[in-house]
Amino acid sequence: IQKKAGEAFGLSYDWFGRSSSPQNRELTQEFCAALDRNGLIEERVDKMVYSIDDGRFLPDRYVEGTCPHCGYDKARGDQCDNCGRLLDPTDLIDPYSAVSGSRNLEVRDTRHLYLLQTKVEGRLRDWIASHHDWPALALSIANKHLDEGLIDRGITRDLKWGVPVAKDGKPRPGFEDKVFYVWFDAPIEYIAATRELFDAPTSSGGKGDPEGWKRWWRLDAG
Repeated sequence: IQKKAGEAFGLSYDWFGRSSSPQNRELTQEFCAALDRNGLIEERVDKMVYSIDDGRFLPDRYVEGTCPHCGYDKARGDQCDNCGRLLDPTDLIDPYSAVSGSRNLEVRDTRHLYLLQTKVEGRLRDWIASHHDWPALALSIANKHLDEGLIDRGITRDLKWGVPVAKDGKPRPGFEDKVFYVWFDAPIEYIAATRELFDAPTSSGGKGDPEGWKRWWRLDAG
């Protein structure tokens, strides 16, 4: 079914990008820099869950517990899959480590970058409202998030794997051991995968056209 649906749009499934690619690393850092220049990035001292038994800070999805909104007992630290509400790990009731199951947790201070979504809520609402051609379901879901109220979200985490946090081509001071969190860099990988395809030589199935990806994604290039 997927193959036939792709063929209807002239698509094939023969190129697979990776979020660990140099292209995604570069684009993710460029996006953050652009947001920073426009006053939409802020450093904040955050409180995050630290597992004493695991000896590490736990990313949102590595903390599970009971949702404070609906009582679902397997909610994750970033979202409850039962009621769909966005969460922070510290919101969970009776949290435990999804790595080891340990409840020997404590909240510690750590510095992270935040994307100031609250600053663009009005512009985003106007932009979504202008897309009358969107399916009703897409509009409904988008407006649901807006009506619930956007919040500023942390875009970095204390992890070893991921896109390094950089500024002006160097590790951002104080963020040398941090990476961008997956919910920030993974959507950018859609663009980076296109760039991978166009960067690759035709002999390996690519397009051999390093500037070609821009025609797909940039309004000023195609």
